[in-house]
Amino acid sequence: MTHIPNDLLTRFAADPTVGRVFEDEAWAVDSPADPQLEAFLASLDPAVLEETRCDDNFLFFNEQHEDLDRAARIWVGSQVLLDAIAEYRIESLHNESASERPRPYDVLALEDLEPDSDNLVPLAEFSFTGSALRRNGHAFQLMSTTPAPNSTYWLLQACLAEPLRRSIRIRPDPLLHGPAGSFPSVGYAMLGYGNENLDWQRIADLAEPEHGQWLPDDIDQWGSRTDWVWEPRGSEIHFRCEEIPSIGEATRKPGRYLHAVYVPSTDSFIHLDGAVRIYGPVEIHDRHGKKLHQAGKMGLREKVFSVDAPLSRGMFSVVAQMFFVWNSDVVRYFEEGCAE
Repeated sequence: MTHIPNDLLTRFAADPTVGRVFEDEAWAVDSPADPQLEAFLASLDPAVLEETRCDDNFLFFNEQHEDLDRAARIWVGSQVLLDAIAEYRIESLHNESASERPRPYDVLALEDLEPDSDNLVPLAEFSFTGSALRRNGHAFQLMSTTPAPNSTYWLLQACLAEPLRRSIRIRPDPLLHGPAGSFPSVGYAMLGYGNENLDWQRIADLAEPEHGQWLPDDIDQWGSRTDWVWEPRGSEIHFRCEEIPSIGEATRKPGRYLHAVYVPSTDSFIHLDGAVRIYGPVEIHDRHGKKLHQAGKMGLREKVFSVDAPLSRGMFSVVAQMFFVWNSDVVRYFEEGCAE
């Protein structure tokens, strides 16, 4: 049975470059072997390893290795480790949801910050190094919203733009942090767009809620879906959008939930927040049977960011796209008709 030592799990969970570092350490020949790493690789399922050694995709990327057994163990081990870290993050958020100072607020560098009722703190309390947030000699990342440790990299870039930077509150990731001097520096490329070509007049004139649902084109995402609604409430129009994980993914992948309040009379948004929603085995089945407006407060919601300040429609569009990074349906919705 596959076993990941806790020290190994927590060490890799704190590293935003976990996949690359794991492979580098596992292939290292000029340094002593890590007993915990070797024990983990030795515990991998033999049937899965045998299947992997015959996989065309694996062979394409690893045919240069003389030791295909070792290559298969590293290939499989990397994915097992990433899945375990994703489950570890969800368990941490769930188990500490009622704590006054959940991780990472137990870190000395944050002891003088008082998280609000949503466990958020001002982004303005941190400096930015180009790839990570820094405070009192410690580096942090914005809380990941998918199993990928870089899932909020582009969202953070958007949040750092003025005027958001001065008013937005954020949740640092409970696992991804460490001493600033040794914390890995990373960078990724992606273009984001602000779109004002939605039919804003039609949205402003809504008398009844307008609902929509998207099913993914990507076969790897089958079983998941994205629900959205524009809902008029007095002089405001509320936008809610949720990406719901497949039933089989819920233990390692939370839902991503965005809520915004649009005021047509000012052509601007006055509130925007993003959160993850963690579903248990029964809840995820129930959620798949309901539309967004029927789901209520189902699942445990942990906010990633929140801002109560005027935002342009373009800024709202950029943040929404970056929050739902890799969700092609959301990006397509906001980018429609938008020039580069």
